[in-house]
Amino acid sequence: MFGINPELFSADNLKSMKSKRNCLQIMVLMLSIFAALALITGCNSDSPVNPILHDDYRVQGIMVMDRNSDSVVVAVAFERNDTTYGGGTVKFGTTTLSFNDSLFSVDSVFSYHDDSSAIFAGEQFALRLEDDGWLVDTFIVSAVDTFSLTDVFDPVNHILPGAAQLSFEWTTAPGAEVYVVAAVPSEQAYTGAGYSAFVTLIGTAGTIPPDAFLIPGTSEPDTGLFNVYAYAVNGAPDNALASEVLPVPLPGQLDDNLSGRNADGRFGTVSVTLLDTVRVVVE
Repeated sequence: MFGINPELFSADNLKSMKSKRNCLQIMVLMLSIFAALALITGCNSDSPVNPILHDDYRVQGIMVMDRNSDSVVVAVAFERNDTTYGGGTVKFGTTTLSFNDSLFSVDSVFSYHDDSSAIFAGEQFALRLEDDGWLVDTFIVSAVDTFSLTDVFDPVNHILPGAAQLSFEWTTAPGAEVYVVAAVPSEQAYTGAGYSAFVTLIGTAGTIPPDAFLIPGTSEPDTGLFNVYAYAVNGAPDNALASEVLPVPLPGQLDDNLSGRNADGRFGTVSVTLLDTVRVVVE
């Protein structure tokens, strides 16, 4: 009733079937390759992710918003295999940072400067690292919002008799993870001098101890005008870079907070209040 056509197993038919099977295998392989490339490129990415990066990358950076200079500075040190690397690309949001920009005092650093301290305030941004067109890593960072010192001071007349403790308050800074209090003789601001400390208690008030108002190495009051600031900090700003742009250096280095697919390190943002002043006098 049912016969099998012997021509189905002829040499020509078998050869044709083998050829079709090979073509199908090639098509499946090509589709797999295209799917893999789509995954490597990533969603909403304009740079492909290199799947075979064998280099070690490290990033250390800051964003400082200073209302006293009405400016914002973003600075990032980018390393590959423990060596400063200027051949990569660093982006902060939609802004591409410049390497060795003359506006930043440290060499071999990617940086950006803007004459508006509030341009990034209170926002989130992607810190994006690229190497020769390949995406190394992307980290989401948060910018602290601006805030202000209040007029609640002790002493209320802003006159410190001899070496005395100073107490003051500030408004809440949205996005802050820790606050810093700082004081420095007015003529020494932005020189690396001064006193600063993390505020250990949660809140918007802090104190500066009497020792901060003494002539270094003595018990004599350092008479004259002192600038007083509060900083709001998010993340882990790099101390070395921050010291170049803050009126008073940070009191210490916070732990690394970045750990990605190919890179690690630290980055943080600092918002600086408008200064207030106190005058130290001899009792």
